[in-house]
Amino acid sequence: MSVIRGSVVPLSRSLGRRHPRRRLLAVAPGLVGAAVLVLSGCAGPGTAATATPVPSASDWSYNGATGPAHWDAVAKTCRNTSASHESPIDIVTGTLKSGSATQAVRIDYHPTSFTVENTGHTVEAVPADLTADAIELDGTRYFLQQFHFHATSEHTVDGKHATAELHLVHKSKQGEVVVLAVLLDPGADNPALDELLGAIPTSGKEAELTHAIDAAALLPAGSASAQYEGSLTTPPCTEGVRWNVYLSGVTLSTAQLRALTEAYAGNHRPVQPLHGREVTRVPAA
Repeated sequence: MSVIRGSVVPLSRSLGRRHPRRRLLAVAPGLVGAAVLVLSGCAGPGTAATATPVPSASDWSYNGATGPAHWDAVAKTCRNTSASHESPIDIVTGTLKSGSATQAVRIDYHPTSFTVENTGHTVEAVPADLTADAIELDGTRYFLQQFHFHATSEHTVDGKHATAELHLVHKSKQGEVVVLAVLLDPGADNPALDELLGAIPTSGKEAELTHAIDAAALLPAGSASAQYEGSLTTPPCTEGVRWNVYLSGVTLSTAQLRALTEAYAGNHRPVQPLHGREVTRVPAA
């Protein structure tokens, strides 16, 4: 997860004028879940969670000598210690602390123009207006900076992966990150993603979408969530990200999921130890 982008995500390219988001993510690209941490991939715009220098995108991958087991070589903050509060995690439904509906994320999304980008690690969509879509959590407003995908899912529920996972990365005016995570499995198609998944560019390229996307169509209606404090799911794995993982998933068609997995199959970080953290089950608002 980028701070928000998949989890804060490293930015490998220069910040472009067309994407004010890149200036925000330059501190920590690569974030994603109920916590918005990822801005580029699972990293997000510059925030308190993105103070760690961001490794180059070429320094890490999802397999082999530069895979997750070796990310501590490019960012010490990716190292697992007894004090680590890293993401993703396995959500054990029988052990969740009970929360109230007042803790639920409030959604304020509207049809918005997006650009789709192939970052070299994920497929990411960036809104033309970084203040157009927002959520509210605990009285603070967070603005959608980007959303991106992982396959298979990064979070697991009772030890089980979903086919893929969507991270919507948000940032407050104070630089705090919240990521909403949505699990994706085969079923009915999602029309909101038809154009995006049919227009995935080659690595390092981007394309403007002709149709607006209402990000509310990407969320499971009436779903409870698991909320916890975690990190970006990509180097530099910066902590301090709030996650909101929906416990009910959303379906994509087989063709839509194939478009994702043909672009990136296996771009997920393994689940990380909980190390005593509380995970709260929050009912729908």
